[in-house]
Amino acid sequence: MSARQLRIRNAQDLIEGLTSPEVSVRLAVLGATGRNPQAALAYGAHEGRDVIDTLIEQATLAQGTSLWDAFAGVLSAFDDPRAEAFFREVLAEAEEPKRLILAEAYLSQRDVAPLRDLLSTMLLQSQSAPRARTAARLLTSCGPHSPEESIRMALVLELGEWTPPALDQTTAPHWISELQGPFDREARDLLETQGESAFQLLIGHWDAFSEENKEWLLRWGSRLSSPEVEVLLRRALDSGQDTLMLVALECLAERGGPSEDLAEALHRLVQHPNPAIRLAAIRAGAQGIDWREMLAREADRGIRRECISRLAQEEGARALDDLVQLLENEEWDLRAAATSALIGLGSAVIPAMRRLVEHPAEGVRVAAVRVLVELGDDLWLEEKLIT
Repeated sequence: MSARQLRIRNAQDLIEGLTSPEVSVRLAVLGATGRNPQAALAYGAHEGRDVIDTLIEQATLAQGTSLWDAFAGVLSAFDDPRAEAFFREVLAEAEEPKRLILAEAYLSQRDVAPLRDLLSTMLLQSQSAPRARTAARLLTSCGPHSPEESIRMALVLELGEWTPPALDQTTAPHWISELQGPFDREARDLLETQGESAFQLLIGHWDAFSEENKEWLLRWGSRLSSPEVEVLLRRALDSGQDTLMLVALECLAERGGPSEDLAEALHRLVQHPNPAIRLAAIRAGAQGIDWREMLAREADRGIRRECISRLAQEEGARALDDLVQLLENEEWDLRAAATSALIGLGSAVIPAMRRLVEHPAEGVRVAAVRVLVELGDDLWLEEKLIT
């Protein structure tokens, strides 16, 4: 039988069409069944199987293919305990979002109370966002909900779709558990919406947090300008964990430098073996550094560039000779840093730069010309070059 010759007169024709070896025939019969499911059901059974039995059988055989979607889609038009059992099984096992959506659409029109335990397990134990989200949507009509369920529902549903219980001493264990789970990013986002009070409660659990969550707390506390973050910054700087120390130093830089209580720890980190930490400590506002001495002994070029900038900022014109000498350095990036620092010193450097326009080293001449151009000494340069 071909799709063109298709004629359904009884249950036998229907079932033979649904199980035809020709895909085009099966799809044609599926289309007719979907348009009029009650008429298909009214044909009754053939050899002990009716249309619902056949749809379930064929969907099962078509697992992993696009035909599954076609058979299951038509099956969803039937309000029947067998179809409900099929979609419960789909709900329990499926990972693909499309199948979960189909199961959810079918089951949401029915009493989901018998599925309460399954849905709770899906919600709380699944590492899959689509599975957890499907369970959450079905559970919204199936209360009451435990604090653990309600928090997870808020994490996996759209923002504002479900209101979780606020962080307090009772709910704290559940929130902290979520910070270490598959939806940790969503948990952090929702906790931040709860403001200073949530931050204050969480800092008491510092030791229980992963390094990632400690970094988040440091950044959040700094954004809040919370005085309590000073304690966390101290602990982070003393932690011995490079990544955590770097985050603490970045926070201090954003806050405009250390308090007196943290100044000593910051100065100590300028001697740290990790150059990234030494540089971050400088940028965070470490005090009492001899920039000339550090520039002479430091091997890391990033730190040397920072030393050049700081030397110019702190000493102004007194650093002129050092900066001019650096224009002869073999490293282009250090020459560039010295050039930028000289421009920053303003018109006081113009006489020295004019003398360097005739320096024997090309790199020095180029730097001097650039400084003069940036400082608006173009007219002198034009006259000098013409003559």
